[in-house]
Amino acid sequence: MLFDPTVFENLKVGFENEVYDRDNLDQEIIISGRKDHLDLANMSRSFSLTFQLEETSTVQAEIHLHTDLENISAELLELPGTEPSCELLIQFECKLVNPERTCAEIEGAFKSVWERDLNVEQKLSQLFKRPLQAKQWDNHITLHFQRRITEEQMNDISGLIDYTINSLHALEQIAGIV
Repeated sequence: MLFDPTVFENLKVGFENEVYDRDNLDQEIIISGRKDHLDLANMSRSFSLTFQLEETSTVQAEIHLHTDLENISAELLELPGTEPSCELLIQFECKLVNPERTCAEIEGAFKSVWERDLNVEQKLSQLFKRPLQAKQWDNHITLHFQRRITEEQMNDISGLIDYTINSLHALEQIAGIV
């Protein structure tokens, strides 16, 4: 019996190849993390790659790919009328000094870079210290896409990484080095 990789595995390899080439060959980014999870409790798979522009940067991006039991089983059982797919999230982390100003700038910059109507979610947090100091905030930004991805989007991976890198440059300019 011949092994046929799943949509998740093919997309994962596509993202790995593109991101690792940008790190090792082009030296455009630096990969700072890689996770590959199989959750046996709910039979789901997740994969993520984290990278930044420079080693000392406080701004980073994470490409996150996820699939669930429903999609895995539909693909393996070749259920008619189903199209196996994965969820894609792109997340960014940066530090801010003035969130009232910079959060709006970040949303505008992301919509400009991605050239589409995008759901940009920003969550601010701060380490609690006494006395309370509101000088520096951690901003966790998530880009939600309107649809799941399939192998038909394999050729879009390079462009997606370009947009992500351009977003990192925009975040560096807006947030500044804190």
